[in-house]
Amino acid sequence: MKIKNPFLKDKIIKKVIKEDKFDKINREMHAIGKLDIFGIEITSVSELFSFIAIVWGILSIILLLALLNKSNLKALIILLIGTNILLYAKIKDPIDKYKESFLKDNELPAVLETLIQGLQIGMPVYSILLYISNNKKGNTADLINLCVTKVNSGMDINKALREVAEKSLNDYFLRMALIIEKTDRSVMNLDKQLEYLQQDMEEERINIKTEHADKLDNALFFPMLIGYFIPLIIMILVPLLRQMTKLQGM
Repeated sequence: MKIKNPFLKDKIIKKVIKEDKFDKINREMHAIGKLDIFGIEITSVSELFSFIAIVWGILSIILLLALLNKSNLKALIILLIGTNILLYAKIKDPIDKYKESFLKDNELPAVLETLIQGLQIGMPVYSILLYISNNKKGNTADLINLCVTKVNSGMDINKALREVAEKSLNDYFLRMALIIEKTDRSVMNLDKQLEYLQQDMEEERINIKTEHADKLDNALFFPMLIGYFIPLIIMILVPLLRQMTKLQGM
């Protein structure tokens, strides 16, 4: 299911969250392509904020009805908080997973290693990128392939690489692109600079693994939350529906 003709337009959203925040969310949306939130396909910032507004509107109605019928206030608060936690996670998790995939799946380090080896034997940067696009798989290789396509269509290689690096939402990818830009001036020590970047990436990968080991896996957390959350919704909505039925019968 998809939201057609979102009622919140970009101009309104920019006034509410400021333009720089809007641009950041817009870049993230373009990078991952789409979000799937409770079965609703979201492909733009306007669709995202329109959907959030609809959810909050429904929650406001439930809150009003619950207060009028003197429902369990504690359960109601948990319902509101739980809904927003799930909504936030549904938005943030795909973006975080996309950002982390470049290091987590060893994609970017493998591509960087190929670049270093190619430069050390004197291969042109374009030839190395072409090799990567033809022989590697994953998000990094897909972006490199996009870069090669842009270059083949006439775009400057540095501009093409910078554009796909920004699309990656990954600081290391962007640093790699900035380092490679120096090939226009000198290829001396370029491989060494990429090796330093490789070391920084490896340290980051170790830190990510350590952080993940200290956190409860989302795969366990969300089923636990939903298992508590759904019965809670039923506890609140059933009395409300009964009360509304009685009012209609009067």
